[in-house]
Amino acid sequence: MKILTYLILYLILTGCTICSIKSLQDAERYQDEGYKVRVAAYCVGIDGYLWGMGLWSAHAQAQVFKDGEWLWVGEFGNLTQYSTFTKRTMPGYNTSYVWWTLPQWVKYLAARERNEHVGMKNPCDLF
Repeated sequence: MKILTYLILYLILTGCTICSIKSLQDAERYQDEGYKVRVAAYCVGIDGYLWGMGLWSAHAQAQVFKDGEWLWVGEFGNLTQYSTFTKRTMPGYNTSYVWWTLPQWVKYLAARERNEHVGMKNPCDLF
């Protein structure tokens, strides 16, 4: 039971890192296959907030332009019409997506790693 508790705690605390890196890997993979890609960062709705147990409130996810439309890259690398989580719609919060090109996303992640990302575009107050 103790191991399970530590595992859950680790996954929650690294959740933002996981989606940041996964979105980068997914975008790179599809770009290598010749697709136009971008990364969307957004404040999650109640489903994402509960999934993160209230410890994180934003999500990053790759998108691929295929057959004239932007599709989301799902958890297992599949393309879908839906994002993993709903987008926050509460008044007083940024309720829009923040779109990043792949080079912009890499630059943002590098700046965040050095704690120099303050003032860069963020999807919500806690990202």
